Amino acid sequence: MKHFLRNMWLAMAGTLVLSGCITDENDGDGGSCGTGCENTEGFYVVNQGNTGFQIVGSLDWVNLANDSITSGIFKKANNQALGENPQNAVICGSKMYIAEFSSNRIWVVSANTAVLQGQVALTQPNKVYTDGTYVYATSNTGTVARIDTTSFQATEIPVGPNPVGMVVANGYLYVANSDGYNFQNNYENGKSVSKIALSSFQEVKKIPVGLNPTGLVADSQGNVFVACTGDYGATPPMIQKITPNDEVSDFTSASMMAVDGEKLYLIKQSYDANWNSTYDYFTMNSLTGDTLTSVSSPMLRSNLPDNPTGIFIEPQSHDIYITSDAATPTDGSSSQYALKGSVMQYCPKGYFQKRYNVNVHPVCIVFKQK
Repeated sequence: MKHFLRNMWLAMAGTLVLSGCITDENDGDGGSCGTGCENTEGFYVVNQGNTGFQIVGSLDWVNLANDSITSGIFKKANNQALGENPQNAVICGSKMYIAEFSSNRIWVVSANTAVLQGQVALTQPNKVYTDGTYVYATSNTGTVARIDTTSFQATEIPVGPNPVGMVVANGYLYVANSDGYNFQNNYENGKSVSKIALSSFQEVKKIPVGLNPTGLVADSQGNVFVACTGDYGATPPMIQKITPNDEVSDFTSASMMAVDGEKLYLIKQSYDANWNSTYDYFTMNSLTGDTLTSVSSPMLRSNLPDNPTGIFIEPQSHDIYITSDAATPTDGSSSQYALKGSVMQYCPKGYFQKRYNVNVHPVCIVFKQK
């Protein structure tokens, strides 16, 4: 069910050339900002596709030096499709690891060319994450794996049902246990975050959290934030904060998040009376809980995403990137979930910089440094 909801949220031949990498935009209120990409070569986009429309997943590459887009780079490099339901990807060293849920494997490719280097067998991998030494992967069977980046050997330990997101902080790996397929029983066996010692790769405790936890991020002070998805009905999404001492508190109501130092970037999804989605975009101080954006200085100032699926911060420029599904067709001619999506780029002040057209249902961005 969780993957059906996530999916409801053709490779283009050749390369699209867009505008220059460094731009200045002014939305009319007297503010402007420049965006530099000198330290980042580009980024990969993981597109999940849509199994209901028989659209397989794909991988796109955006070169920020000339803003060219190589659509379907995995298929071009390897003469085969990425597969159904790719979840996310990470770069560790010279390799990129891509969680491919339906094929029960993690692809290992060159971070430079996307050419296959190997694969790691893992049943229904939900997410991958790296601390720069190992790559970690959650399996829908209730385990988390630590992958040796030389041998590609995986060591698994049990955590909780349907684990999803991970983050490393304070010498521990935190894993969100969602129980996301147990909707008949209101996800009752999840509601926890496993805390695993990096030194022993053993779980030391389960931290109780809210309903259906999925995503995790950590700020610069070791506070961990967990996105509790709720039940897609009576219990709305909630971001909770876990301190280094394992104290848990509600932080704010939001659906998606990213962190940059001590600043949280948040997207809150709501529905009107006709079940049409609306979105609020805001930032908060992760230490104090103060809201940092306002009507006069909003997080995003213009050219908002159509249907956001994720938010990512480029670590060098601190630019904001938001993956988005296509706009809902007004004439009923097609489903937005079968149309190609986009990546929207904003500078740290919130001014729109660029739109990158990518494939169906983009869900993850992986920045590649020079």
